[in-house]
Amino acid sequence: MGEGFKNFYKRNMKSFLTCLLFGLQFLVYSQDSSLVIRNLSVPNNEKVLYDKFQNIYVTTSDPALVQFDEKGIKKSQFNEFKYGKFTLVDLNNPLSILIYYGDFGIVQILDRNLTLQSEINLRSLGYQTNTAIGLGADNNIWFYNLEKLRLIKIDPTGKIIRKSNELIGLIGKSIIKGQIWEQDNFLLARAPGFGWMLFDDFGGYIQTLPLPDDEIQYFSNDKISYRTDDQINILDLNSMRVKSYPIPGLVDPAKDVQFINGCWIERSTDSIKIYSLK
Repeated sequence: MGEGFKNFYKRNMKSFLTCLLFGLQFLVYSQDSSLVIRNLSVPNNEKVLYDKFQNIYVTTSDPALVQFDEKGIKKSQFNEFKYGKFTLVDLNNPLSILIYYGDFGIVQILDRNLTLQSEINLRSLGYQTNTAIGLGADNNIWFYNLEKLRLIKIDPTGKIIRKSNELIGLIGKSIIKGQIWEQDNFLLARAPGFGWMLFDDFGGYIQTLPLPDDEIQYFSNDKISYRTDDQINILDLNSMRVKSYPIPGLVDPAKDVQFINGCWIERSTDSIKIYSLK
C-alpha cells in the first residue's frame, strides 16, 4: 500500500476516542426515551445538511438554502432564481459554502452568513460536462470532468492545481457523480455501479471501500456514516470495521433519517423533526 494509506494509522487514538463518544451517544438514545422534539416548518424541503458548527441547513425546491442554529432558530436564507435548482451543496467548510448548478456549470461560494462571495463558470473554462464536485480543504475546487475522465482541482482563477490520471481504466463505463469529499488529505468519490473510491489528495487512487452503492451521510475524522434499512452504520477507515446502530423507536424509520451532532433528524416534505435528550 502507498504512503497515503499508511497515514490512517497515525490517528488511531483520535479515531478511538471519536468512535467511543459516538457509540455512547447511540447507547444513550437506545436506553432513554426521554427525548424532546423541535419542529422546523420548511415547506417543500428536499434535503437536510449540517456543518461542524452544529448549524442545520435545509434545501428547498424554490430553490433556497435555509440556515438554522442548533436550537432550530432560523439564522439566514439564500435564494437564487437565475440558475434553477441546486445540483449540490457542499458544507465541508462552513466558512466557505459551495453551491453547484449542474445545468449551467456554475459554482457559487457563500460565506457563513450565506452571502454570495464569488462565482465560477466551469464551462467558460473549457469544462463542459462535470458530474461530481466538492470544495477542497484549501478552498480550491475538485470536480470530475466527463470529457477528460479525470478528477481535476482548480483555484478560483481556473488554474489547474492537481489532476488524477484518466480513470476509465479503473471504473470502465461508470461515471463519478455527486459530492467529492476531502478530509484529512484524502478524497472520497462515488461511481454508481462501481462503488466508493478513496484517493489521496493528489488524486491518486488508493482503494475501493466496502460501502453500499448509495449516498453517504458524512465523512469526517476517518469515519463514514451511511444508512441501511433501520440502522445507521459507521465505517472506521483505520480498522475498516463497521459498527451499526438501530434507529430509536420514537423516530420514524420510513422517513429520511440522519444522526447529526448528537441529534436524530427526521425529514418529511414540509417539516423537519429534531430529537435530542432533555
